Amino acid sequence: MAGDLAILVTFINHAIFRTTIFIHRHEDHCPEAPPMACVIVYLSILYLLYETKARPEYWPILPGFGKFLMELYIIILVMEIALMFVWINVEIKSRDFINDIFDKDNYRRIGLHILLMFLSLSVFLFVGIITNLFEKVKKIYDEILIKWKSIKNPWDTESNRRNSVET
Repeated sequence: MAGDLAILVTFINHAIFRTTIFIHRHEDHCPEAPPMACVIVYLSILYLLYETKARPEYWPILPGFGKFLMELYIIILVMEIALMFVWINVEIKSRDFINDIFDKDNYRRIGLHILLMFLSLSVFLFVGIITNLFEKVKKIYDEILIKWKSIKNPWDTESNRRNSVET
């Protein structure tokens, strides 16, 4: 569904500038939550949108700039809905759950970080499975490994091989 430029603009808007366009979050959104968990969920959803190939029927008749604006609008809206309504509620419910379990602040903070990192990595794993990400990474790794093995080692000379056999 999404083009490379629309994904890049959305990433810069949310991840680098940390701003929202359509939905503004309230201040009591769980400030003690680890930001890395939110970034993992954000990148997972962004990758899911990038890999999704659903396009409307009227898509071919739109001009290029119109497609870009439509993609940008949809991606930003979906990302803000996913983060503001879904993930922030997960953070708040996790904080409340951890506060009910632990007494001390240190345990609460550690428990919240562990729980939210587990949940965010679960989202990443789910997105990776449904988009076949891990097979793509394995294929790229295998290609790099084949190229690495095909490069002749400059230190691999006949005399070095004889010396290594003798020792």
